[in-house]
Amino acid sequence: MSLAFVIPTRNEVDRLLVLLPQIREKYPDSKIFVVDTPTKKTPFSVTSEIAYKYGAEIIGFPAGFGVCLALGLKWASPKSDYIITMDADHDLASATLMYDALIKSPEKDLAIGIENSDRIQRKAMNVLLKSMLGINLKNPTCGLRCYRSSMMESIVDKPDEWFFIQIQLVYNALERGFRVVQVPFPYKEHGKATENFKSYRRFFVSLLKFYWKQTVS
Repeated sequence: MSLAFVIPTRNEVDRLLVLLPQIREKYPDSKIFVVDTPTKKTPFSVTSEIAYKYGAEIIGFPAGFGVCLALGLKWASPKSDYIITMDADHDLASATLMYDALIKSPEKDLAIGIENSDRIQRKAMNVLLKSMLGINLKNPTCGLRCYRSSMMESIVDKPDEWFFIQIQLVYNALERGFRVVQVPFPYKEHGKATENFKSYRRFFVSLLKFYWKQTVS
């Protein structure tokens, strides 16, 4: 069974310097795909030097998170049986929990993480997602996941530019009959998180657009 990692990055050299050697040590035969959004602060040449040092494949793509994640999934799926998606500040130990959950549950297709968080905003989003899209999961926005590669062709479709792609992927997976297992992992503050009024407003707008599209289609 082959394993791949898809890691979208933006200004995350320091985190990659920690994460990539950890992956190489624990999963020496795994494939690592870094999809980097270059910036003036961290040009592609800097990130690619680190990626190549640890045998990772990398592409520079000047787009938002959603498009980069979709590109990485399509890139990795023909070359692996399982794909872990994670941010550079996620713990590898938590990612391993997702992978182990699928290995131990051959009837499941997607493992998605559950953080032990009591944030009211998250609970409100979960209520909206359940009532509008029928997604009844504890943490459907979580980006720490492990997919069976065979499902990629069915669920990656016209990705949202932003983080709402995580909802699109879960929705498409459930709609197409794929089975999800939810896996608790230790909660920590997510270094990349930008949860503020602007991000919640953007989430709600994306949700309304996606809901309308499903309703009229």
